[in-house]
This record gives sequence, C-alpha cells and structure tokens, in this order.
Amino acid sequence: GKMFVIEPVPASVLREKEKKLSQELEVKEKKSLARKAQLMGELLDTAESRSSTFGETPLPEDRALTIDRENHLRMNCRRPSVFFQLSLNGVTLRMDSFEKSDSHRLQSVMDLSVSNLFVAETVSMSKPIKMFGEWINDEEHPRDTRFGTLMLKMATWTPASKVTVDNQIESDDSEITVQLLPMRCLLDQRAITFIRAFLNNDGEDNKEKAAGEKWSASLHLIPPPRFKLFKIKPWRVKVDYIPTRMDVTALREGSIVELVNISPIHRMVITLSEVKVVESVGFGEVFGEVVSSWVKEICATQLHKFLANARPFEPFTDVGQGLTDLVILPYEAFKQGESIQRAMRKGMKSLAETVAFQTLTTTSGLTKYAADLMADILGSGRPNFAGNPLPSRPLATPKGIGDVRRHACESLARGLQAANYKVVVVPYREFTRNGVTGAVTSVIKGIPVLLVAPLTGATEAASYTLLGARNALRPDIRKEEEASMSLH
Repeated sequence: GKMFVIEPVPASVLREKEKKLSQELEVKEKKSLARKAQLMGELLDTAESRSSTFGETPLPEDRALTIDRENHLRMNCRRPSVFFQLSLNGVTLRMDSFEKSDSHRLQSVMDLSVSNLFVAETVSMSKPIKMFGEWINDEEHPRDTRFGTLMLKMATWTPASKVTVDNQIESDDSEITVQLLPMRCLLDQRAITFIRAFLNNDGEDNKEKAAGEKWSASLHLIPPPRFKLFKIKPWRVKVDYIPTRMDVTALREGSIVELVNISPIHRMVITLSEVKVVESVGFGEVFGEVVSSWVKEICATQLHKFLANARPFEPFTDVGQGLTDLVILPYEAFKQGESIQRAMRKGMKSLAETVAFQTLTTTSGLTKYAADLMADILGSGRPNFAGNPLPSRPLATPKGIGDVRRHACESLARGLQAANYKVVVVPYREFTRNGVTGAVTSVIKGIPVLLVAPLTGATEAASYTLLGARNALRPDIRKEEEASMSLH
C-alpha cells in the first residue's frame, strides 16, 4: 500500500493567506458601501448620482444645466457685437374709446407720438451708428419740440356688417394720418445685407406648419383693418450711401439697381410727396403701395440726384449750385423790388462758403485715404502696435482747429515712433541675437518705413486738421454727424 505523510503548513504561509483574505473582504465591503451610497443618492436625487446611472441618457434638467454652462460658447458663435437696434424714445399714446351706439359707429381714436425714433447698427463700424434717425438742422428745418419724430392719428369705426358675403369676419374701418420729421439715413451696403438676411429668415418649418393648419385655426384672430384712407404727409430724407461691392453678374442680367453700388453717395436730399392709399386691407398692403408710389416718384423726378451726389461729381454739383444762386438771387431780388447788391453779396458769400467747404471736405478725405493706404503698405494694422504710424481717431467730432491739436501731434509722434521702431529698436534686437549681419539687414528693411511712416503721420495730422476747419466753417454738418454717432 501507499503511504501518505501529512506535514503542517508553515506559519509564514498561513499569515500570508490570512492577510490576502482580509484584503479581499475589505475590498468587497468598500464596493458594497459605495453601491449603497449610489442607490441612496439616486433615491435622494443628489448631484453625484445624476451623472452615474443616467450618464448616457441625461434628464431634461441636466441638459438645461449643460446648456446654461455652455452659454458663452453660443454667444461667441452668435457674434453679439454685431446687431441692429430699433429705438422709440419718448412715446406718448392717447386712446379715446366710445361706447356702442345706434347713432354712430365710431369705435376709437388714437394719437401716437414718438419723440425720438432711430435705427442703429454695428455692422459697418464697431461703435453703434444711426443708420436711420432725425435730420437735425436748425437752419433748414428748426425742430418744434411739440412735435415728435413720428406722429400718427388713427380713427376706427365698427363695420356696418360683422360678417362678409363670404362668411368671413368683417374688418374694422380705419383712417390713418402719418407725419414724419425730416430724417437722415447713413446706409452701408453691409448693414442692409445683414438686415435683409435677418428679416427674410422665415424658415421652411414655419411655412410647412402654416400650410398644415386647419381652416378654423385662425378664427380667433382679429382680422386686419380696412383702411378707407391711409395718408402720409410730405417727407424729406437726406441719404448717405456707402457701397462695398457690386454684383457684376446681376448687372449683366439686367439688375439696374446695381448701378447704385458703383460709387458712394453723399448728402443726397430726396423730397417725397404726400401719398394717399384708399380702400386697402392690412398694413403690409398699405406700406407696399406707399413704397411703390415713392419709388415711382424718385424714378420720374429725382433720379438725376443719384448721379449728381455720387462722390466724384458731388463737389462739382455743389459748386454749380452756388454759381446758380449767384445768378438767381439777384434776379429774384429784382423781381421783388429788393436790393440787388445785397442779393449779389449774399450769392458771393454762399459761393465762397461752398467752394471752401468742398475744398476742405475733399482734401480731408483724400489725405485720410492716403494715410490709410500708406499704413496698409507698411503692414501695421494693429492700432496699438509700436510700428503703426496711425493712432485711433477720437470718438468726439472736432468742433474747430483747437480740438485737433492733440490728435495731430499724436499722429506726428506716432509716425516718428514707427520709424524709430523699425530703424533703431528692431536692428538693436537683431544685433543682440544675430550680430552685425542681422542688424544691417534690419536697417535695410526699415529704410522704406523710415521714409513712409513720418509722412503717414503727417498726412493723418493734415487730414484731421482739415476736418476741424471744415466743421468750424459748417457747424450744421458737424451737428448732423454728432447726432448720427450719438444714441440719444
């Protein structure tokens, strides 16, 4: 037979096995406690449990919290600094309602007045600018503080029959009279494109939803008013238009409107006659007829102003108007029995002011263009860069020569600073890095900057000085520009 010998296990091996077993029990106990804590957290709906059990399918509350935490990302994608703004300040509304009576059908009379109405945008400039606002000119049309920028009076009558022949709800009868003060428009092609894209973004989902609605879905809505008379009084508009590009393809296909984008338009004054629209339903149809009437009037009587006020011809047109006044004013004085010499002096003064104004305006614009062009050639587009010879212009419009000294001196100093940076600072830095060869190469590269940068600063100083002189000569133009830059 076989013989078995049972020997005792060594004490060291037993201790090792006991230690391993205790560690396994401790791990199992910790897992059990963690699981209990997780289940208890889910029952109590704590923050730690919401991302564990339901991590793959978050609850609506979790999704809302995530969206709020990532709000800054959405804001960056939306470009919040680019916007347009419609403002109505100083709104006064009076509504007189009348009780129902067999003797009359008058329902209400409403008077609306808006003291300050404007549309601002930040598409063309980083700072908000009024693209549509009041035309402030105390000489041509002083502002009567009793009147608002927009005034509207609307009278409404109950229809004689509440149901039409087609079994539809009859619209109320209304008469509206609208009056607008002279307005100034600073139109930039980029801003117009931005607003058109915003207003035309209806979406296909809304169209499909509207098409799928039942016939009875809009029975609770009030039908649009029927305008027995919609009258808008004569209106004057001063327009400045800045195009950025011309669609040659559209022009070849017959879109004559693209001709407007050939050249900027400055200080074009359009006078729009009174328009009356009768027997029209809804504001959309009324406004369409008003705009169509104005467009026909402009094409028939004022189309030449688009050419006369285009930038290459506008100075000559203005001077030509001054020469015309030199002849017409004495003739009118002779017809009315007034002093011809006084009329001639008035005409000579007007012509001299016109020539001086156009000279200062044109020279200031050309020198500004030359300064920007030279700055672009130097490749220093950053305003606070040491090599940039052009400082940022002050936000406030200069009232005269005294207000331009600081910016003019800063422009001259920045031109010299840019030349010093390219010819002294950069070569010294290259000398410390690469020795004499690098320094000589940097000096050679900086010679064009040495010649152009001081000239750029001097050109900008001259441009801003001429602008101050122009504003001193024509404070009315300065006030118009200040009003367009102020959102008040």
